[in-house]
Amino acid sequence: MKLRELFSFGRRKLPIEKEAERIYREKIGDRRVERGDGFDLVKYEGDYETYKEIQTAANKAKLNWRSVQQANIEWLCDRLAEDGNRLQRILCHGTRNGAEQSFFLAKLPGAEIIGTEISDTAAQFPMTIQWDFHEVKPEWVGTIDVVFSNSWDHSYNPEKLFPAWLSCVAPGGAMVLEWSERHAKNEASAIDPFRAELPALTKFVKGHAKGFLPPEIAYFGDKAYVITRAAKT
Repeated sequence: MKLRELFSFGRRKLPIEKEAERIYREKIGDRRVERGDGFDLVKYEGDYETYKEIQTAANKAKLNWRSVQQANIEWLCDRLAEDGNRLQRILCHGTRNGAEQSFFLAKLPGAEIIGTEISDTAAQFPMTIQWDFHEVKPEWVGTIDVVFSNSWDHSYNPEKLFPAWLSCVAPGGAMVLEWSERHAKNEASAIDPFRAELPALTKFVKGHAKGFLPPEIAYFGDKAYVITRAAKT
């Protein structure tokens, strides 16, 4: 049994996790999992509507949850600024209740900050649009100074996700993925389809970062940050 399965074995499932499993089983069948070197991925077998239904239900059940800390965002901004990164246009993906946007704005007054959330609850929060983070708005391409997310584990297709996010990074900008132990230890599920150990996540990103500097890993508190920078022009 893998570490993430051992970790999840003794944990009592939340009602929304049980409901998500029920929806998946009813619409798709038995859970299908792709197991790779340091990662697991629950497959939705092309059933996007079921994915969206489950993600929306989970968002509403966890709407008051907050997994991003303000101190971490402040540190990240300082770290990027020290390295010469512009911090004028920030795109945060999978933001639930908009905490990331508020933290970035407090640190970077005057910056343009956009958050995406697949659920219709996006309308309740400032600087947030309802949007599937696998997709890219044309006006984002090559214009974003920082693409940030700790919700990459909600992806049904990381092979689509990371190229999409990297396509938005402006020259001299960066894509930043926040990683914690829960991203590796929890079992991949209908709500969080993509689970990855830190080396596996870094390898995924590197495989799609042609034309970018090699990903680097920085640490703050109990979080790691995979930072992938676009070369300056």
